[in-house]
Amino acid sequence: MYQYILFDFDGTIADSEQVVYENLTHLCGKYGFHKFSYEEFKPYAPLSIWKKMSLLLFLRKIEWEFKQLYGERIDAIQAFDCMPEVLSFLQAAGYRLAILSSNTISNIEKFLAFYQINLDIPVFSSRGLYAKHRSIRKFLKQHACLPEALLYVGDERRDIRACQKAGVDIAFVTWGLDGKKDTRKLKPTYRISTPLELLSIL
Repeated sequence: MYQYILFDFDGTIADSEQVVYENLTHLCGKYGFHKFSYEEFKPYAPLSIWKKMSLLLFLRKIEWEFKQLYGERIDAIQAFDCMPEVLSFLQAAGYRLAILSSNTISNIEKFLAFYQINLDIPVFSSRGLYAKHRSIRKFLKQHACLPEALLYVGDERRDIRACQKAGVDIAFVTWGLDGKKDTRKLKPTYRISTPLELLSIL
């Protein structure tokens, strides 16, 4: 059914939540920015308009430095249990794998090398928090892939919405950023609680 499996990175392949929070906290202190809780850094946090705008401007300011810090701490970021093995199995089974992330390509490639995930997994950059559906459509066009031949694997509610806009199926993972939130109303194609469960739907 599916030819391509397109993965999100942070929160789906890499358990980077703690490192992300620590880096943001460090940069808040460095630039004298009000320290938010980790919950408030999430895209759908219930913040006032002023706080949302203030946070957005701050994140844009530190984007390059944040990603540089992330790359320096690759050894502190774990792969989720069984994820490297699942990726290897899928590629051996003939699926074409790729990663779409707002993180840098160099950070992701460094992570894959660190964990000796020596697979043919091209990495694509997705710019912006709310434009992922455009990146998915671009991926489909570049690879001459029909929407029904692609499965996206991601951990955020915005991933579900992006896939629905792009007309592709999504396997929503519950071990990531929005895993504890109720996504039933959004109706993801699949909802899985471990990487191994991905194999059962393919």
